[in-house]
Parts: sequence; C-alpha cells; structure tokens
Amino acid sequence: MNLTSTLTAFTAMSDADVGIALGFHGRTAKNRGAFAKHVSGEILSIPLGGRWQVIDLKPKQVEALDALIAHVPSVMDRLEHYLPRAAALKVLVEQKLGGKITAARLSEANEVWSALVSDLVKPRLRRFLRGTLSFDESGQTTISLEDLIDVLTGPYGDFMKKQAAGFISFVGGYNELLVREALINRGLSASMVQTGTGGAGDIVIKPTAAKATANLTVEVKSYAARERLLRGLQDCQPPKIGVGFFNNAGEFNPNRTTALLQTQALAIYMPEQTLAKLNPAVLDRMNTENGLFYRPLGMLADDVAAFLTAGSSAFGLFRERL
Repeated sequence: MNLTSTLTAFTAMSDADVGIALGFHGRTAKNRGAFAKHVSGEILSIPLGGRWQVIDLKPKQVEALDALIAHVPSVMDRLEHYLPRAAALKVLVEQKLGGKITAARLSEANEVWSALVSDLVKPRLRRFLRGTLSFDESGQTTISLEDLIDVLTGPYGDFMKKQAAGFISFVGGYNELLVREALINRGLSASMVQTGTGGAGDIVIKPTAAKATANLTVEVKSYAARERLLRGLQDCQPPKIGVGFFNNAGEFNPNRTTALLQTQALAIYMPEQTLAKLNPAVLDRMNTENGLFYRPLGMLADDVAAFLTAGSSAFGLFRERL
C-alpha cells in the first residue's frame, strides 16, 4: 500500500492494533499506537507537498514515530524538523541502498545517511535565512558584502552552532550503528557485537566461549580523525582497531601514523578514496602482526570474522596491496 492508504488504514484501526502492527505489545502497543494514529491523521490533513511540524516530542512519542517511519519510510517525506533515531534511519538507508548495509557498502551507506541529514537541515536553514534577510516575491535577495559578512560572522554562526550541538552525539551513534550492521550482516551474532562502556571503545566484539580469543575493541569515528582517534585508541585495551569515514588523507601523515601504531592498534579502516590518497611513506606501514596497518572499509567485516577464530594474527593476513 502507498503512504495515503496505509495511514488511512491506521486511522480506522484501534490504538492497540496500530501499536501491534508497528511491533509493540501489551499496554505499550495501545499507547504508542495512539500517537502513531494521531500523526497519521495530522499528515493526512495536510495538503499534498506540505509537512507536519515535529516539535518537542516526549521519548514515548519518539518511539512511536520512529516505529511508524520504519513501517512506512515515506512518512519522512511528510515530516519537518525531525531526524529519526538510529533504528528508523537504518531502515531508510537500506531502502535507498536497495539492500542490507555491508562492509563493501559502508561508504555508500554513510553518504545516504549524510544526505538524509542534509535534507533535514535545509528547511531549518531556509527558515533562518527568511527570518534574517529580506526576499522579494520571487525569492531573490540583494545584500552588500559588508552586510553579508555581518550575517555570516553573527547570527549564521550562532545558527550553525545550535545545529551542530543537536547532531554531534547522534552522528557518532549512527556511525557506530552502520559498522555494527555491516558486521552483523557478515554473520556475527548481535550478542557478539556490543556497545563499549567505560572506555572500552565504541564497539566490543565478544567471541563465543568455544572460539575463546580476547575481545576486540573497535573505535569508530566519522569524517575527521583529529586527536580523537588517537586518544580513543590510547584509552582502549588491545587487541583493537580504528574505523572511520575519514575524508582527509593528510591527517594520516608519517608522525601521526607512528603515534597510531604506538597505541598497539592492529588496523585503521577508511574509505577507498581516502586510502588511495595516503602519503606513500605511510601506505605500507605494518602492524605488530606484520600486516598492513591502513585498510579499506570493505575489508573490515572479513577481518573481524577471521579474528573470531584466529585472534590478532588475523590482522597479519593482508600484507600486500592488490
């Protein structure tokens, strides 16, 4: 069914039945279903092309709305001012990818996710500009250089800080979810891929008792390594690896590479396009297992799967670039 028919069907159902359809149970189904019905009715009442303004939701309402988005992804096209939590965003990303999130498609999945965030920020930026500048009926504006500088160094800077504050922790969480999904879709069980706590890294790989090797710590970063990758790896116990969607090969210069190797990390994974731009002086640096230190994101899941049976020596298997 399309969006309209699905939402219309929800408005005709009981609160509990809507909640059950969205995956909830018991009293929770009735409560979450009631809000999902409310949202369905609000969206249906808005003219085609309009968007429902999402403001100040309570945690239980966020749960219900995310479940509705996961059930009917096209609901996102009718919402404004809302970025769903990781589980619902995963559904949206997989829909746009046309398949599961895998290590081979990690960079592509990250680009899809970034586009979704950009689509959310654009309406906010549009409202900011209309409230700050004067536009004619055709949407055009004229502004002097000095006035433009004043806007960029004043209210625009404040606006962007607020946007960053709202997204920064969420972005980190979603990058971790991307990596976890790639590992789980490689065949690792969800119980093996756990969230790190107490300085134990962002993700901890816990092999089963029958394959008793030490836990593998995974430090996940977004686009910039800066000092955060180094500090994160320094705080983790070995064996450990770093993973990121790094877009600046210059961050991984010879001095930084030496410092990263000194943390005893076994590998750093990054997008192919960034890897290809690394300084030749660092491209073939080796880890303590005599394997290549810098690796493409596409190798991540296979390397971790090999670690489950071979331990740290799995990271010595990749010695020459293809």
